[in-house]
Amino acid sequence: MLKKGSVTADASRKALRKLGVAKAGEEIHHTLPLRGLGRNVQDPRNHYVFLKVLPKEQHRRLTGSWGGKPRYDPIRRVWYGTTDWMKAVPTGLTGYAADSIENLSRPTPPTKRPR
Repeated sequence: MLKKGSVTADASRKALRKLGVAKAGEEIHHTLPLRGLGRNVQDPRNHYVFLKVLPKEQHRRLTGSWGGKPRYDPIRRVWYGTTDWMKAVPTGLTGYAADSIENLSRPTPPTKRPR
């Protein structure tokens, strides 16, 4: 799966269903918008790392109202509409940067020279 960088949305959907990642009643969400791209066009946005399996209601409410419930607000759209790694990587990098800044701002203790 990881070797294929450019696949169709249909091929991705079938592979995820065949592997049991997406079950009945769940839909596959593209975290990078297709913006009118056809489902049978090869594109890197269809790669498995950019797809997220969601319950039908959650998926439908990302783009509009569904089942009498309103569309999600922008915060929920980001939270439900992005993959876990898309949320974890920036958080981890921010923590790493904060640690680096803190370490650089501490004074260096003097070293003892041998006599």
